[in-house]
Amino acid sequence: MTNYDYTPVPKYVAPTQGNMQQAATEIANWLRTKGDGKDTRESLAQAVQLFGDVAAQFINEASGIKGQFNSAIKNVTSDAEVQAARTSTATGNSFGTLGLRLDAIDTEQASHDSSIKNDLVDKTSNQDVDGIKNFLQLPTVNSGRSLLPASDSGWLDDGITWLNGATTNGSTGRGFKYRIITLGAFKLVFLDGIVVLTPTNLQNGYADGGNFVKLPSSAKLQIYQTISLKEWGAGIIAGARTNDGLTLQIGDVSSGIDKAVNQTVVLNEILFADGDVND
Repeated sequence: MTNYDYTPVPKYVAPTQGNMQQAATEIANWLRTKGDGKDTRESLAQAVQLFGDVAAQFINEASGIKGQFNSAIKNVTSDAEVQAARTSTATGNSFGTLGLRLDAIDTEQASHDSSIKNDLVDKTSNQDVDGIKNFLQLPTVNSGRSLLPASDSGWLDDGITWLNGATTNGSTGRGFKYRIITLGAFKLVFLDGIVVLTPTNLQNGYADGGNFVKLPSSAKLQIYQTISLKEWGAGIIAGARTNDGLTLQIGDVSSGIDKAVNQTVVLNEILFADGDVND
């Protein structure tokens, strides 16, 4: 079980070329360990900002190299231009002949085309993620010149099925909803809002009667620990788990909780999506 850290997330500092990896590692660790919702949200915002800064730095550097290259070959013979073209100004990689460089480009493009064809990247939209352009449109330093997809579903309540009489209460403005954010292979599912549990849910933990909500397949979860269900403005009243990644089920109910009446809880979780690695 993760030991949660409740210290505040430090203010974002733009990375330099020498500490990008360190900054990414720190932010990933905060996302996994921070206990307060505001700190996990700030960590995610800093992750998106970091991707944007890295992409912008890469583009600026590539533009500078391209300008130097064009200046160097201007007004020279065609033979010199061909020789210069054997070296990539984007990566610095050199080839024995121009033909070998073109072959390498064709091979890499075929790999990208295969990824898109097999739905390994999100090619359906050109949306922004918190003001950062979809990374399908920008090169990154992920693995040289690979493409890093990004998508944000926004807050949704489509496809949610309430089970055994459980409901949500949107009168406070926090009706139950979910959100899916993808940054490359890093995919998160946010669950947020009010859940009203029935006596059937509370009295039948770890059984079908304890099932209280089913998520759509797009929000399938990968959970290695129990989710805490907390009373509005109070402490934990129960735990919840999932066996199939879609159906949330009541586990142990805290002592002293009246199981004969409806109990209103608030759910505020950031979880890994199904199929992603949770170290």
